[in-house]
Amino acid sequence: METDRNFLLLDRFRQVARLMRMGWTPDDIPTVKEKMIRTSTASSGDSCVRLFKREMILGVLMLSEDGMNQREIAEEMGVSPSTLSEMINRLVEDGYVERKADPGDRRARLLSLTEAGRIQGQEILEECACVLAFLFRNLEDGDKMELVRLLDKLLGRTEEQGT
Repeated sequence: METDRNFLLLDRFRQVARLMRMGWTPDDIPTVKEKMIRTSTASSGDSCVRLFKREMILGVLMLSEDGMNQREIAEEMGVSPSTLSEMINRLVEDGYVERKADPGDRRARLLSLTEAGRIQGQEILEECACVLAFLFRNLEDGDKMELVRLLDKLLGRTEEQGT
């Protein structure tokens, strides 16, 4: 019985994670901007909405005040640092990201947003908020806070560490 509940929880986490990673049909989220989505064919033949990983780098950098190195961004996104190299190079070429010397490590470079990158990053965070609002649309505010509490409990966080 306990094993069945654990597998049920795992299945639901897997499904939610897939939705967050793979996306929804364009009709589900009408406000997602065309430049921010990629239409691909899912196994069922339906089109899916996904944010480009390249743009997600801008969103991650928006959450960092002092910039981040490539390893930190990779950890945040759950990918290998080598996976990001080409995407970061293109963001630098496009004028959204700049490389600076890391004061803590002479060999490392910090990546930070240019003004154009901040504008684009803000748009990305707004689109992410739209996607999350869609994902959590069936939850009331109390349900959302209960979910946060339960996830914090799974992560071993205390109430003081929660946010």
